[in-house]
Amino acid sequence: MAFGYRPVDRDQMFLLPPDMRQWLPERHFVWFLLAAVEQLDVSPFEKGRRLGGVGREGYDPRMLLALLIYGYAVGQRSSRRIEDLCVTDVAFRVICAEDAPDHSTICRFRKENREAVAELFVQVLELAAEAGLGRVGVVALDGTRIAANASYGANRRRSWLREQVDEVMAEADQADSEEDALFGEGSNPSQVDEQWCDRWTRAERIRAALARADQAAAEAAQAEEAKVAARRARVQESEERVAEQRDTAMARWQDYQRRRAEAETQGSPPPPGRPPAAPDEAHRTRRALARLASDRARLAEAETATALAVRDPVANLTDPDSGWMPTGKGWIQGYNTQLAVGNDQLILAVKVTNATVDVAQFEPMMRAAIQAAETLNKGRARVGSPPESVQLLLADAGYCSRRNLTVPGPDRLIGTAKRQRLETASQTAEDTQTADETEAADETDPIQAMRARLATPEGITGYRRRGVTVEPVNGHLKDRHGLRQFSCRGMKAAQAEAELAAATANLLKIWRSRY
Repeated sequence: MAFGYRPVDRDQMFLLPPDMRQWLPERHFVWFLLAAVEQLDVSPFEKGRRLGGVGREGYDPRMLLALLIYGYAVGQRSSRRIEDLCVTDVAFRVICAEDAPDHSTICRFRKENREAVAELFVQVLELAAEAGLGRVGVVALDGTRIAANASYGANRRRSWLREQVDEVMAEADQADSEEDALFGEGSNPSQVDEQWCDRWTRAERIRAALARADQAAAEAAQAEEAKVAARRARVQESEERVAEQRDTAMARWQDYQRRRAEAETQGSPPPPGRPPAAPDEAHRTRRALARLASDRARLAEAETATALAVRDPVANLTDPDSGWMPTGKGWIQGYNTQLAVGNDQLILAVKVTNATVDVAQFEPMMRAAIQAAETLNKGRARVGSPPESVQLLLADAGYCSRRNLTVPGPDRLIGTAKRQRLETASQTAEDTQTADETEAADETDPIQAMRARLATPEGITGYRRRGVTVEPVNGHLKDRHGLRQFSCRGMKAAQAEAELAAATANLLKIWRSRY
């Protein structure tokens, strides 16, 4: 037991090491980050900058980029918070070399270089390939909902938006008439009532939201029409399948009846084997009839949804690009962020959309993963490593559709139900599924074929790799990098922010692989 407490002497004077390289450990992420930024091509970030003129010297784009990346690495994305940390945090002080930029400079740099961030993400992929990362034999896809910098309370229906636009335009016409009467027609008074400026700003936001609502209504109607056409084609295929199975069963039944009649005439025993069922009672015919009834019911649902697709859609006044997204904890105003992750949890592609569901994102994310594999091969070629290609794509039931299962591309395992149901089906498949049912599923429907494949030990074992590959990356982006809500507004700004966070996660992955 000690006699007292440790002394707290805040008057003690210290002398920091004069060499800034002694402020942080040798293997700290900051030193790796600064070395990596020096290797990257930052010319896209230098566009629009002019040197050699008069005025105060600007900040180095490499320093500002490293400052942003490190901020994302430690979950600090606020420009004001980064400015404060450049004074109080040793790592931030090392990056800015004790010359802290203003928060407006940081914010402006991020805003003006949204397109350059996409090129940065590609360069980081090549750097990862040189470090031996980027295993793309198995690629997992998943979507996560991230809140937008907007409130659900700012949502308005298209009918209300159209009324507001008409009202604002009428007010503007009235203001023009009053000004013409007061100052004369064609005059341009230097003093304008401030309320009209505010109304015009409001009008622009309402117009943007109305355009987004109109676009959403058109896209919804087009999607529903395409769905109706696809389901009509499916109904036609099912009708042809029913006719084919009925004809086959009829031919088998008539042949048996003929042989039985011949045996009775000759006084011989009846034909051996089990008598075939009547044409409408045959197993394959009943399966085809059940599928036809299901397809007709789905067609009726699609036709009803098409009539409702032109209903009054909703758009957000604050961020018209964002949408109303379902999550496990309720609905949020946000974006659906798609990720393609390699087998070593390196982020290969990221895409921000306002689509509520994932099914339409499989093809673009598959192409993005293939393109990322080609980018990684460029980095491997520089260090003499053999190239790799995407061999297997893993996706959950949100991506399941006949088109996604049959579109040309790498082999894929797409869940047809929740994982718990797939696990249960795989455990009881040997007891409940016959060889004839498996063959029928393979021949008739790609979804049935995928369900049968996931019921096998090999299929369910491969599908299990999806969750442990991509879902931890989703949680890492939200928990470690603070990407639970986008800071910027608009889909392009959100895309740049997601790509910057993904590039930061990949840089951390490279750093951890080396140390």
